[in-house]
Formats: sequence, C-alpha cells, structure tokens
Amino acid sequence: MTGTPPTRPPLRDRIVFAVLAIFLVLVVLAGVVFNYPSGAGHPPSSYGTPVLAQLNLSSAPPTVRSPGFFGINLRADVYGGSGMLAKASLPELKTVRWPGGNLAERYDPLGNGGQGIIYTSNGTTQVPAWTTAQFVSWCRSVGCEAIFTVPAEIDNASLAAAIVRYVEQTLDFSPAYWEIGNEPSLWQHFGVGWTSWTSLQQLAVSPTQYADVVHSYIAAMRAVDPTLRILGIGGVGAGGTVSQDTWIRDTVQVNGPNLSAIALHVYPAGSGVSGETAGQVYSSLQGNKSLPAVVSKAIAAIHEGCATCNISLLVDEFNAATGTNLNPFLSGPLLVPYVAGEVTQGLSLNLTTMDLWVFQSGYAGSLFTPSGNARPLYSLYSSLFNRLGPEVYRVNVSSAQTDVLAIATENTTGVPESTLLIVNLNTSVPAQVLLSSTGFPLSAVPTLTLWSLATSGPASSTYAQGSDTWTLPPESVALLSWNAPLP
Repeated sequence: MTGTPPTRPPLRDRIVFAVLAIFLVLVVLAGVVFNYPSGAGHPPSSYGTPVLAQLNLSSAPPTVRSPGFFGINLRADVYGGSGMLAKASLPELKTVRWPGGNLAERYDPLGNGGQGIIYTSNGTTQVPAWTTAQFVSWCRSVGCEAIFTVPAEIDNASLAAAIVRYVEQTLDFSPAYWEIGNEPSLWQHFGVGWTSWTSLQQLAVSPTQYADVVHSYIAAMRAVDPTLRILGIGGVGAGGTVSQDTWIRDTVQVNGPNLSAIALHVYPAGSGVSGETAGQVYSSLQGNKSLPAVVSKAIAAIHEGCATCNISLLVDEFNAATGTNLNPFLSGPLLVPYVAGEVTQGLSLNLTTMDLWVFQSGYAGSLFTPSGNARPLYSLYSSLFNRLGPEVYRVNVSSAQTDVLAIATENTTGVPESTLLIVNLNTSVPAQVLLSSTGFPLSAVPTLTLWSLATSGPASSTYAQGSDTWTLPPESVALLSWNAPLP
C-alpha cells in the first residue's frame, strides 16, 4: 500500500490524550475498588442498575445450629476409594445417610455373607461397591452421625430387626437415626420379596398402609434395641409434588410417641422442564415447593397427627431438581447460588439436618462425578459453609429485589467471629448491599469470600474498613467474616 504517511498529532494534543486515557483508567479502577469486591469483576454492560438491599439483624434471639445440620447422602453402589472419602470428611458434612436414597429399598446388607446384595426390578442382582461394615469403619473414623435406612417396600420387619442387630451388635455401631423406608409414594412392589420383583409390578402403598408398616417395624426393631431413635418417613417422593402432609399426618397419628423425627425430601424445581431459564429455576426457591412452604405444611401435619409429640424435622435429601430435564443447570456453576439459597432458608428455619443429594453419582447435581471430578458445588461446602458459626441469627432483607437472601452466624468459642452469608439469585441485576445500622461490626475489617459466575471458584480479598455499602453481582454468593462478635 502506498500513499502519504499520516501526520502525527502535535505534542500538546498527544499529552492531552495521554492524560485523558490515564483518567479513564483511574475511573474504571475506582469503580472496581469502591463498588465491587476484588475477584468479582465489573458487571457486564448487560447487567441492570444495582438495586438497594438493606440488611438488618432480626430482633429474634439466635438459634444454635444442630451439629449435624450439614450432611450428605453416600451410596453403597459408588465407592471412589479412600481419596474420595477424605473429601467426604469435611467438618461441614457431619450427617451421612446410608445406603443412599432409593437404593435403600433394594439393598440387603446381610446378603452374600455380609458383602451385601443390590436387587433390581428386572430380577437381576449386583454386588455393592462397598459394604456396610466398610461404611461403619469410615464413619466411626471421622465421627460422622449416620442415618441408616432399612428397606420397607418389601414389608419385612424381621429383616429390619436383623439389620439393626447386625449393625449395633456385630459391628458395634449406633446410628443417630434408623429410617424406615425411602419415598413410599414411589413404591411399585409393596409387600413383595426381592426375588419376586418384576418390572411390570405396580403395587403401590397408601399413606395408612405405610403408617402400619412403620408401626410393625418399630416393634420389631425396638425388640433388639429399645433406645432406637426412629425416623418415620424417609421423604415421600416425586420431588415434593405429592401431598406429603397426608403421609406425615397418617404416620404420626399411628406412631407419634415412638417417632424421634420425620424427614423431608426437598427439590423445589421438581422434575423441571427442559429449556427452563436459570431465572425460572431460581424462582422455585420462593414457590409452593420451596423449603419454607414445605416445612410449614410438614410442621402443621405433625401437629395434626400428634399435638403433644416432640418430633424433629429433618431434610435428609435436598437439591434443586429430580430427573434429567435440568441437567445443564444442575451440573454447572448455576447450582451453587441455588443450593446456597436453600441452605440459607434451612438455617433460618432451624432444621435439624440438611443432607445434600448426593456425594458421588451420575446425578448431575452431585458433588462429584462417578469418575471423581469435583463439580462447582463442592467449593461452596469446602470454602464458604465451613466458615459459618454455630449461633444463627435471622437477617431481614428490605429490597425491591425479592431474590436476595441472607443469614448471619456467630462463633463465641475461642477467638470470636461473626459471619454474614448473602445470596443474590437475580440473573441480571446486582444487589447494592447496605450494612449500616444492621449491628454488624463495621469498625472491624472483614474478610470477603465471593463466589460468582465471573470467577472459577471462591475468591478471597480484604474488605474496605468501615465500608457499609458494596455491590453483589447477579447469581453470586458472598461470605463476610469479622474477627469480632455481634453486639
């Protein structure tokens, strides 16, 4: 290419341009420093204008979080070795449910000389990946609190008693709870022994029939150990879409004084719809299948069944959705704010346990894939939940943006520490969080740990001393921690 070379601007103009460029860079940096915590990045231009979210500590007294609040489901048909079990030994995964979900209805821990047998509906069998004895050995070594589920679909109370005898006497291990069956609304082989199962059977159980099964099981199991803590319902099934309050009421009416707890299985998005947007899935956390809605109905059903009984409420299975329709959402980073929102709700409701489904499996929302690769959700437990203290304070959020959730905790043992967990579930609008007049120790310098879609994992930074306003990006989770007590 030929032609006359362009003329350079005069030196004065070049100096002006350079000064303007430096000024613009400083403006951008100021926006990052004063509006967004380190690691969050400046929100893309597609983000909406930040909406103010005023946080205030509730005047209600704090509750003490159950030591077993955080939990996980471990399956007998998946064993990733000692390396994987070390990752399941996080202090924040104290409660462990065994042998894991619907597998409990097909698993005989006594079969094959104690190696166990897993039955299928088509008449075939398989050997478990690891035995109940191996699970007990591991659980004892890490001090976990176990929930053991005995098979109830086959309606064999004598086998349940034999399992109790094997675990408590032969293995010398006492689970925290003994759970009778898993999700009875989904049973298809009620009253049929495993060796007679076929895929064509459609033998369901009614709520009243299930209540009678629980009654006979309690009698047989307590004949072995009168001190057993019985968990009467291992969820109902169908992702909470069935009328679980009927099942709870009927079971409690028949067995109330003999029950220590009832368990819920909570999947607010149900089976989902393929192609749902993240915003649609997040909205299920405030719908009629959300944790607050389900717990409210369950408490009412327990009281209807037995007004004078002292029955705890557990969630020993929870996640966002069942089935495969929402696999893209479940398997990626979008699930992190969702589960953080569920746990925030569970802490506010003072639940006894919240056991995630599931540690390692082909389910897209598991912490680890079958091959042992960590999904993004694992970082939520290992880097944020592990900082939460035992005393829990509810946090009121005043905002036009309804999808901001928060909870505060405090640890007064040793060096005092207070924490604030905030979740922004909005997919496009940042939350401008206002902390002034909340009671949080703003005179101290907090540490900020932020998880957002803009980062590959939790990012930590030092928060500005005395600052009371900052902006939380959409679809993110933040943990502020102060080395100071709450007032």
